[in-house]
Amino acid sequence: MQEEYRKQFVSDSAAVAKLRNDLDQKDQQLVEFKSKMEQMEAELKQVKKRNKQLCVILAQGEMKDKAQVLLQVDELTLVKDELTEQVTKLTAELEKEKSKNHSLKAEIDKMKGQKHGK
Repeated sequence: MQEEYRKQFVSDSAAVAKLRNDLDQKDQQLVEFKSKMEQMEAELKQVKKRNKQLCVILAQGEMKDKAQVLLQVDELTLVKDELTEQVTKLTAELEKEKSKNHSLKAEIDKMKGQKHGK
């Protein structure tokens, strides 16, 4: 009976040793996985930080672009107003010249009529 217990004990010891070896390997894998996970978390934080900075830079660029567009709109509005004013002045001058031309023509026709009447 003692012999059977010894065989059983040796058999159990071998099984326990194998299980402990497997357990140690699994523990080692766990440590490696945890280390990889920590590295990946650190990388993820860096990527998130860079993305946040990129978003800020893009937003600033958009605001700068918007400001430039607004400036150009203001400048173009001023130019349009100046051109409108010039067109109005030139139209008024043209009308004056037409009136002047019309009255001169009427005067010429009147003088021609007086010459032919003599």
